[in-house]
Amino acid sequence: LGRLNAAKSDPENFERFVETGTSRELLEGRVAEDWHRMVSRWIGKRVAVGKEYPFDDVVLLPIPRSPLPKLAMHGTYSVSRLEACDRSGAAQTCAVLQMHLKPDDADLKRITQEVYGNTPTAGKDPGDVPTMEVTVDAEVVTEPDGLLPHRYAITKKITVNLSADGKNSQHTLDQREATF
Repeated sequence: LGRLNAAKSDPENFERFVETGTSRELLEGRVAEDWHRMVSRWIGKRVAVGKEYPFDDVVLLPIPRSPLPKLAMHGTYSVSRLEACDRSGAAQTCAVLQMHLKPDDADLKRITQEVYGNTPTAGKDPGDVPTMEVTVDAEVVTEPDGLLPHRYAITKKITVNLSADGKNSQHTLDQREATF
């Protein structure tokens, strides 16, 4: 993983990133998060098209650490619309569920300090305070009766600024889409 303003890449960090990014913990965590967002969150729920509903969640951050950091998130979801879909040649009606999550401010501050507070490149200049921005957006297209998913898309964005001028920053993008 090469860094902006770095003379050479950091192979040790890259190896750690690959190891963490393919760890059993991360892969199982992703499957559990995906299942929760696609199916289990909706069991027994009654929702109206166009209305927003609040919820809380915890996400695993794809940051090379062991164990992976967990971050408390606050979110909203809504059924944005109903649309025609198809299952084995039979016409169905699907609900399009959209979710947006943002971090709990206190928990984000804790994670930022825990992960980046002792980073050697942070705090070299006065005013350098590590900051992290995290967003999670997901969309599920599912049959309301039976919760059979047809499509699932999720985007997690993490930006870490280690310097006040923004020159020392790291970006992580986890974007996945599945069609069933």
